[in-house]
Amino acid sequence: MSCDICGEELFGRSRKISVEGAVLDVCARCAHLGKPYSPSVGSAIPLLPPRTRDMHAASTRAPPITRGPTLPKVYEELDLVDGFGKKIRDARERVGMTQAELGTRVKERLSILQKIELEKMKPNTDLCASLEHVLRITLLSPRKEIPITAVKVDKVDGLTLGDVVKLKRKK
Repeated sequence: MSCDICGEELFGRSRKISVEGAVLDVCARCAHLGKPYSPSVGSAIPLLPPRTRDMHAASTRAPPITRGPTLPKVYEELDLVDGFGKKIRDARERVGMTQAELGTRVKERLSILQKIELEKMKPNTDLCASLEHVLRITLLSPRKEIPITAVKVDKVDGLTLGDVVKLKRKK
C-alpha cells in the first residue's frame, strides 16, 4: 500500500487523515497536511479495511457521461434573422416593456439584453426561444443554402501562375 499524497510505500501502520472531506491513508511525513480522521456516528464514508474500501469505491462509481451533440437537430438548421436587435427593440416597445422587465421575464441580465438590442452580441438559441415566446416574434429562420454554380473557363488570356513562378529543380 502507498501513501495517497506522496506515493511512497507505507511500512507499518498508516495514518488516516481528512483533507477537505476526503479520507486518505498517508505516511507519517504527510500526516500533518490534514486533520486526524475520526469516523462519527452515521458518517457518510464507511470505515472499511483498505482492500474492501477500494473494491467498494469501484463498484459504486457512476458510469462515464457521454455527451451527444450540443444542439437538437431542429436548432442546427436555423439562423438568426438579420436586424434581430431592431426587431427585438420594436417588439419590446410594442408590448410596452422596459429592458429590465424583459430581462426578468426571460431570466437574463439587463446588460446582455442591451448588447443584443445594439447587435453587439448575438443571443444563443435558448435565449432566442425565450425572446420569441415572450415578445411573439420570430428570430430564428431556416438556414438558406446558396446554390453554387460552376463557372467554366475556356481560355485564359494574359499571365498565368505558371508564367510567373520560377521552379527550382533538384540536381
